[in-house]
Amino acid sequence: MADAYEAFDGGQSSRHEADERAGLGLLSRFLGAVFLVLLGGLLLLDRALLRANRNQADLDAQSAGLLTESFISTQSVLLDRIVGIVSESETRSAGVMSGQTIERLVAAVPGLRRTWVIDPSGKLQLDVGERSPVHTLSSQLVNQLHGIRPVGQFAISVIPIASRHALIVLVHTTDMGGVVGLALDGETLRAWLERTQPDTRLTLAILSGVDTVTFLGKPGGNVQALSAGQRIIRLPNGGTWGVTATHALTTRSLRWALWTLGVLGVLFLALGLLREQRRALQAAGRSIEL
Repeated sequence: MADAYEAFDGGQSSRHEADERAGLGLLSRFLGAVFLVLLGGLLLLDRALLRANRNQADLDAQSAGLLTESFISTQSVLLDRIVGIVSESETRSAGVMSGQTIERLVAAVPGLRRTWVIDPSGKLQLDVGERSPVHTLSSQLVNQLHGIRPVGQFAISVIPIASRHALIVLVHTTDMGGVVGLALDGETLRAWLERTQPDTRLTLAILSGVDTVTFLGKPGGNVQALSAGQRIIRLPNGGTWGVTATHALTTRSLRWALWTLGVLGVLFLALGLLREQRRALQAAGRSIEL
């Protein structure tokens, strides 16, 4: 009788251990599946946030390029109007009247540093500078401006005057072979670009070759910045500039929070399931003993 009871008790114990191992095996597989699903979801969400950062930086660069093209186009229209006035005065010999008309035309143009007209013989006919003596250009720089000649009919060039600061120069030939020029401050273009300023933008630079036309932001940037690819700006004379925008990864803290909460959620779920599993096994063991 005792041997039979011991055999029965041993069978029940082995069966209980087997059930416990089977339950733990199913629980571990379930937790593994939950962890893999959660990990996949976090990876997809992380990639989506990074893609959103890249798209925002890319859209910022495109917007800056369109604003720059609009700015240059507006100044080109102004230059065409001045060329028309000068060409008409050359045919009618009304130089004094055209000079007064040009002065009135450019008086209200923001950021215009210099306007000049050179007749077909190479003589300076009109030279209008800024009224404010604070931003007066040096005589050497003025002579450099007067010496610019377009290769074709119209040309756009950039003359650096300080670190990350330059003059935008537009020159156009008249019908008789004269030259009309405009020199605009790059800070005026900066004001145009500040119309759109995303919160995550670190820097925005308009580049003409190796020269910086204008720059927004703080030099240096952030090591965690995300740099957008350089966008092309089409100029009316057929040339190109480039624009580069760098944006901060503002969602980095959010991504870390998502990963932390996801992993902690899996751990708490695993601990809760293990606790309930142990309680169930203990209850089953008591039932077998009874």
